[in-house]
Amino acid sequence: SFPSVAIACCRHAARLSFFLRDAQQPGNLAVSALRRKHPALHRGDYVHAHVEGELFAYERRNGGERLLVALNFGHQPQCLTLPGDAGGGTLLLSTRLDREGDAIGGTAELRPAEGVIISLE
Repeated sequence: SFPSVAIACCRHAARLSFFLRDAQQPGNLAVSALRRKHPALHRGDYVHAHVEGELFAYERRNGGERLLVALNFGHQPQCLTLPGDAGGGTLLLSTRLDREGDAIGGTAELRPAEGVIISLE
């Protein structure tokens, strides 16, 4: 539900500093490049996907494109099950900038304090 999403976002907003840094930081440049390449990230529909404990995920859709954005706000690894109608996906970006292109099966492992963007099949 949207209230739980808002609470999760507000409670952990300070941990999202990787999105608020100077625009020339490598992570922000990577996000900017993805936004240009994937319109769903800036003009797609928002679809609530998952909020549980320290794990928050949502989907952006535009046309046939589906992107899953997942954030682990915790200090422990978290496992996220992809939506049931997705046949897997490809990891487009990790906030650690080290997993681009990894194939994702039915679940995605997020490391502590990691955010990912996954292109769903």
